[in-house]
Amino acid sequence: MKRHVVLAQVLLAAVFLFLFLPQGGRAAPELPPEGWTGIYSRSDLESIPLKPDGQYILMNDIDLTGKAWPGLCSEDLPFSGVLDGNDHSIYGMTAENASSSACGLFNYLCGGRVKNLSLSGSSSGPLAGLLCGKISQGEISDCAVRGTVTASQWGGGVVGQISGEDVTVENCTAVCTVTGSSSGEDEIFLGGIAGGAYGADIRIASCESSGTLSFSGVAASVGGTVGVFDGAGILSDCGSESALSLSLSAGGCLGGIVGRGGRNSLSIDGCSFRADWTVSCASADLRAGGIVGLLSSCGDCAVRDCVSFGSLFVTAACASVGGIVGDQIAETENSSVLRCSSFLRLSAVADPLYVGGICGTNRGELGTATVENCHADGSITLSGALNGDPSRFSGGICGFNGGTGASVLSLCFSSCDVFAECPLADGAAVGMSAPFSETGTVSVTQCYYRAGLREGFASPVSGDQLSDPASYIGFDFQQIWRMDASFGIPFLRSAEISSSQPLAGDTDGNGRLTAYDARLLMQYLTSRVTLTDGQKSRGDINGDGVLNATDVSLILRGVS
Repeated sequence: MKRHVVLAQVLLAAVFLFLFLPQGGRAAPELPPEGWTGIYSRSDLESIPLKPDGQYILMNDIDLTGKAWPGLCSEDLPFSGVLDGNDHSIYGMTAENASSSACGLFNYLCGGRVKNLSLSGSSSGPLAGLLCGKISQGEISDCAVRGTVTASQWGGGVVGQISGEDVTVENCTAVCTVTGSSSGEDEIFLGGIAGGAYGADIRIASCESSGTLSFSGVAASVGGTVGVFDGAGILSDCGSESALSLSLSAGGCLGGIVGRGGRNSLSIDGCSFRADWTVSCASADLRAGGIVGLLSSCGDCAVRDCVSFGSLFVTAACASVGGIVGDQIAETENSSVLRCSSFLRLSAVADPLYVGGICGTNRGELGTATVENCHADGSITLSGALNGDPSRFSGGICGFNGGTGASVLSLCFSSCDVFAECPLADGAAVGMSAPFSETGTVSVTQCYYRAGLREGFASPVSGDQLSDPASYIGFDFQQIWRMDASFGIPFLRSAEISSSQPLAGDTDGNGRLTAYDARLLMQYLTSRVTLTDGQKSRGDINGDGVLNATDVSLILRGVS
């Protein structure tokens, strides 16, 4: 009797499995949240253009290898819905669309939102980005991309071109090789995050880029974060460690964060650059800076609380090179560099040549160009025969300070070493400070340099005076400056985060501990993204030299 009871129970269990479990005995697929459409496969992804304003959520990782990816949505019917990656990955993408302007996972995005997604693969076209070719309105947040981008006009690790109003790109990481080439006369725009940004109310925040930026052709604007930022907006708390490979024949703008910017009101705040760049383009007119290559303002523009580390070596026919900004021009409105620190080693060969620890040139035209509360602590080395040409200017703060309008340097300190073969116009603070016309106003006030360097338009400080705050008249040692006990010279407080011990667990390096740090580390542990050595070091929150699930758990515990 007992045996019959057991046999009946087994039969009932078998019936249950047959009726309620899918064939093969596998668990039923997880269902998406109410109101969302689940994405389980490539074919599900490909169906998104049928309802471009829908709400979609990835329910598992998706493999796109083996077949070219056409890109989602068109310029006439752009994506305007929501895609939540749900911390899943899309990998193996090969997007190529030479006949269309834009290509990527999404070709066009307008009013849509993409978040919490890891993506790897390649994208190639006129406007090329891994995640999106062109976005004209909407948001991309908490995404990580890895792969290669090849563009003939605009190319970026995350998005090729931002053009429109009310666009946000936030908390994104790109580990990419971004390449552009051209045989024509058109300028190409390349960036670690975005190739170009145009329009109004544009915000790029807390993004990290690494990999390689590469260009060969006539002219280009190349930036570690954005190639050209001519829109009105804010770029904040971004960092770049991208390497550079460049060949120019007609000129360009290079910046550790932004290649060229400032045609509209633009704020660049709290950004950092850490890399060693070498640029050889002997026939080109070049603007190169640790943060911005060319800042040319037609609206009020400012670079604030930024810092640069590493080196920049330039060979060009004509060059403006700066530790923070290569060439700052206040064209019709005001432009300023405030509370910025440069630790770059600058080397250059060019005629004419303007090299400065903070700005290569600071030029006021119809507006006022200001450099205030800045510190240069790198070095400047100039070489090459001059043949009697006096048009070479180098200074610890600015190479040239002047213009037809107002050009102002104030409350700055230089401990930057200046070395020049055949010196003509070089100084510890400024190489040359002079107006371009009778109406031009030029001033250098309350600026100081470490004595023993070449003199130049500032006050020397030596011996015990170096470490005495009273020596620096006008300096605010409560909120802006600090006296470093180890070096015995002033440093800016805004440089403390970048130069001090990294925050343990801060995987993305934005100075804050968030859930995204844990998510990024988990994506690395599951081979969805590649992290830089710096990101790995910061992600190792317990300092045991091993990245694992324990670090993820500790980061989440720290966030809560």
